[in-house]
Amino acid sequence: MPPIEAMACGVPVVSSNTTAIPEIIGDAGILIDPNNPLEIAESIGELLGDPDLQRELISLGYAQAAKWTWQSAAQLYLDAVDEFTFL
Repeated sequence: MPPIEAMACGVPVVSSNTTAIPEIIGDAGILIDPNNPLEIAESIGELLGDPDLQRELISLGYAQAAKWTWQSAAQLYLDAVDEFTFL
C-alpha cells in the first residue's frame, strides 16, 4: 500500500524489486534490490538530482496509482477465485 499511496500523492517512488511490488509499481518508479544499500543510495541520489525524472515518475505514478482501487482489487480477487473454482 505505501508505494501506491505515495504515487497517488505525487511522490516519486524508489522501492523494492521483490514480492509483488514490481507489478504494483510498473514503470512508474525505480525498483531496487532492498539488500543493496549502495543501489538504494544511488537510486535516491539519481532521483533527487534529476527534476525531469521526478516529473516523469510523478506523472506515471498518478496513472499507475489510479489502477489500484479497492474496486479493482476486489475484482482481481473474484477473478482469481473464479479461475480456481471447480464445479
